[in-house]
Amino acid sequence: MNMVLRLRKGYFPLGIVVLVALLAMAAFSYYAAITDVPADRRAYFLILTLGVWGFMTCLDLWLLLACWREQLLVQDDRMIRQGVFSTKELSWSEIVEARWRVIPAGGSVVLKTATDKVKVAFSNFEREQSLFLIRHLWKVLPSFVHRDWPLFCYKIALPMSKSQSLAPQVERGPHENKVRITRRRWDWYFLPGILLAAAIGVYLWQMFGLSRSLIGPIPLIALWLFVRWGTPKQGMIVPTSPEDRQWIAWFSLTLLSAFPLMYISKQLEKQHPALGFVALLPLLAFFPVIIRMGVRKERRQKKRSLEAAPAAVEEWERQEAASGS
Repeated sequence: MNMVLRLRKGYFPLGIVVLVALLAMAAFSYYAAITDVPADRRAYFLILTLGVWGFMTCLDLWLLLACWREQLLVQDDRMIRQGVFSTKELSWSEIVEARWRVIPAGGSVVLKTATDKVKVAFSNFEREQSLFLIRHLWKVLPSFVHRDWPLFCYKIALPMSKSQSLAPQVERGPHENKVRITRRRWDWYFLPGILLAAAIGVYLWQMFGLSRSLIGPIPLIALWLFVRWGTPKQGMIVPTSPEDRQWIAWFSLTLLSAFPLMYISKQLEKQHPALGFVALLPLLAFFPVIIRMGVRKERRQKKRSLEAAPAAVEEWERQEAASGS
């Protein structure tokens, strides 16, 4: 048995779109530095902004190269991973630990031998290929090498086998509802924000000569295209709760308050540099609240996951036994 797994087909066009967006950001940053930034700060501004865009462009080029070079060959007795510049080969009999992880999105597994290890992120492959690899590893590896399998089974493997999305499945509480996130829904989420950012950028440019404000919509466009391409065509089921809606409300408030606070900071900075920083303090105060809400939500979800994991393992084993019979 030989099966070749390659990176998802959507990665290459996504990489091209992100590359164009990054080059546009670099061009706008250079234009802003020439027309808007004072001469004594221009060099520092260019080093910072072009350095950031240059680093992100290198990462994007690496993704495009990986789409061309990388592949995973799964055989009955071994796995061969072809990377961008190197090749690793693992025999199933040499593996001493298989650690199943629910991060990053879609889950991953770290396979260790006495001298080497290989990490495989399942979100890099199509759902059918990922499910094949999970089942194959579960069958060919002895039970004593598996680590953290129950939680992975509950959040990733079992939902994936039921033809749900690759995104980590968050368990439902008594006050949670399910929402199907589709590509069209992402359009409705992002397009108003992109248009608003563009309008504000043009206004600040026309009224105050802040040409760098024209960059505003570009990161939102890149993020929109990234999450849109990462969403399956049939959509994905995401449980929601009052906690989620509260977190989204705080995050949206932070984003909406950023533009007016930055404008106020810019005006106060003309009177005294310290006043410009003081104007941004309300914006900084939002982040501890958002982080605390996220940590509390994650702890509650993990506790519920650990309680439900044993039942998920039993269901997985029954399902696999039935399919193999």
